Formats: sequence, C-alpha cells, structure tokens
Amino acid sequence: MSQLSNKAISLICVEKRRATEDVIVITLAHQQKQVIAFSPGQYITLSATIEGKAYDRCYTISSCPEQSEGIEIIVKRVSQGAMSNWLLDQLGVGDIIQASEACGQFHLARSNKPKLLLLSAGVGVTPLLSMLRHIAKSHLSYEVIFHHSAKTFRDIIAADELSALGDQYPHLTISYNLTRERANSNSNQYSGHICDQMLQRICTDVPQRDVFVCGPNSYMERVQQILTKQGLPSNQYFQEDFEIAP
Repeated sequence: MSQLSNKAISLICVEKRRATEDVIVITLAHQQKQVIAFSPGQYITLSATIEGKAYDRCYTISSCPEQSEGIEIIVKRVSQGAMSNWLLDQLGVGDIIQASEACGQFHLARSNKPKLLLLSAGVGVTPLLSMLRHIAKSHLSYEVIFHHSAKTFRDIIAADELSALGDQYPHLTISYNLTRERANSNSNQYSGHICDQMLQRICTDVPQRDVFVCGPNSYMERVQQILTKQGLPSNQYFQEDFEIAP
C-alpha cells in the first residue's frame, strides 16, 4: 500500500521531454483540471506500484505557480533506481499517477531580505529553478545571485532558460562551476569544485543575503562551511536535502 496521506490527488502525465542525457522533465496536471497549489521550492510525493512493490518518492516542483499548464518535475536516471527509471521508461503521456499535495519548508516565504544567494548542484537546481521562474514572472524586486555546480556544461539543466532569465531580469546574476570540464574563461564559468575563493568572487556580500542551498549532502556541507567562514548568520541559511533515493 502507498504511504501517501489522505490528501492524495490523481495527476495525469501530459508531457515528457528530455533536459539532458539522463534527465527528463515531466509535466503533470490535476486529473480533475484543478489548480495544484504550491509555493516555489516545495515538493510532491509520487506513489507507484512497480513489479508488485509500492514506492513513494519525493520530487521537487521545478515550475512556478504562475504556470497554468500543471506542474513540472525533473527526474534523473539513477542506477538501480526503481521509481526514477520507471518514470523515465514506463510512465506514458495520458497515464495517471497518485501524488501528495505539495509540502515542504524550503521556499521563498521564509526569506525577509531583498538580496538572495541561490546555490545548487546537479538536480538540486529544481527548487531554485522554481524560485527563479516565480521571481521573474511576478516581477519581484529581489537582487539575486544564482550559482550552479555541474559536471559539464551539457549537464546543466535548463541552461538556455537560465541564460535567458539572466538577460531579461536586470537584478539576476548567473554563474556556474564545472567539475569535470574546463570552464570558458571568457564567460560566467569556473573550473573545479566550489570553494571559499570561488564563492568570494561570485558573491562579495554574503552576510547581507538570505541563502538557499540544494544539492547532495556533501555539497551542502561544504557550502555551509564556506558560508559560515564568510560570516553568514545561521538564520539566513536554508537548505533542502536532495539525496536521490532509488
């Protein structure tokens, strides 16, 4: 049996599209054509029975509330990942899947500062992408620095959209660090893993910002240590665990 709450809802898959070599974007809509309420940064829990075994897995919503065509989630293929691989290979357009209502405390409503620093790695970009889309579409007056860590430039999810947001939104600065590829020295890219010196170049006023971080635990631990060293108060640090479950 599913472990979802009594507030489970039925969603229909309306679109699947590839984001990178091993990542897809799935668009889900309410089966009864109702609006799916959520705050940017929150997640839903999907439930499916695969080869006779029930699975429940959390997926952060990457779209923003202003998007009317349902919600989007980003799914990465994982070795031995029963749910993720089922979503990639078996869930078809028109299929119904059970889900929880949106929940989670990692969202913009927790911030009370006009300046934000958003840091992510891998598919941890998902909740921050929702926040960025919401800020841009709602014309909110945040000053935002967004920095993302990826293995190579081809592994950056929604790279074209992020670039366009950076061009359209005057108070948004976007940069990346690539851990397995030499960065373009004439662009907003850095080589290697994020470190104290790199973050100082990316953001010169860390203590003045609320910071939202999402990625693997090892990444978040490293980033939190760097931010603390740079004087960020603990009550301005928010993180969302994003270890990928099978």
